[in-house]
Amino acid sequence: MLHRVWKGEGGDARIFHSSSTDGIIWTAEKQIPGLTSHGPALAVLNNRLHRVWKGEGGDARMFISGSQDGIIWTPEEPIPGLTSHGPALAVLNNRLHRVWKGEGDDIRMFISGSQDGAVWSSPEQALEGKTSHGPALAAGPGGKLYRVWKGEGDDARMFISSSVDGANWMVEAQIGGLTSHGPALTAGPGGKLYRVWKGEGDDTRMFISSSLNELGWTNERQIVGSTNEGPALAAGPGGNLFLVWKDATRSDMLISHSADGINWADAQSALGHTSTTPSLVNL
Repeated sequence: MLHRVWKGEGGDARIFHSSSTDGIIWTAEKQIPGLTSHGPALAVLNNRLHRVWKGEGGDARMFISGSQDGIIWTPEEPIPGLTSHGPALAVLNNRLHRVWKGEGDDIRMFISGSQDGAVWSSPEQALEGKTSHGPALAAGPGGKLYRVWKGEGDDARMFISSSVDGANWMVEAQIGGLTSHGPALTAGPGGKLYRVWKGEGDDTRMFISSSLNELGWTNERQIVGSTNEGPALAAGPGGNLFLVWKDATRSDMLISHSADGINWADAQSALGHTSTTPSLVNL
């Protein structure tokens, strides 16, 4: 089942949840614990949803909550680390890994890991690379963690690094494409890594590229939809890729799916409204 979590539109700092068995018909949106000013992150560990988010407004703290079904959530708990953007979550070797940009003008990235979402490795580890937005994180080919991020400030380039354990990372490498927001990343059909991003500056088009490793990426291809925020990407029912994004001119969310990352279904409305990047995961 697909689970989608998002921040409300405009100044609405509430967080909402909806689920779907096919990515087309969604349950009614439901408010869940927590307040945020950016898109939350979702991951599945031990058949349980884990959600991490930045606090609202100037609150740079991060919080976590868990759920078996997306309906009933544990009380929010603060966890180590400070950020000015939405964090990223991924699971590798039955361990939850969390990556985030520093708070305010701190353009460094940090990582911390947890076996249960409650106790996190300390101190947090600073990573190579600089960014002005939230990075993307996914477990993928070769049993590795992959981290993709936009450059700092006006640097619209994207970079990648990989790790077999979340502690030791390969030297960052530039990869194709330009963006003004954080990209989306997931493992999907054919055992490939798929990356989707918004164009740079005023370019609201979305693009996709895939890879069997961190360096050999296909040429970027424009895909369905337009957005002024970063999209969300997940592998879901039927082995398809599912893409969710905020519309470029409205607060509506839209969804599309693809069996190969090349041919995409027409965009469909996904219930709910947001002003930032939503989150999507399959459980």
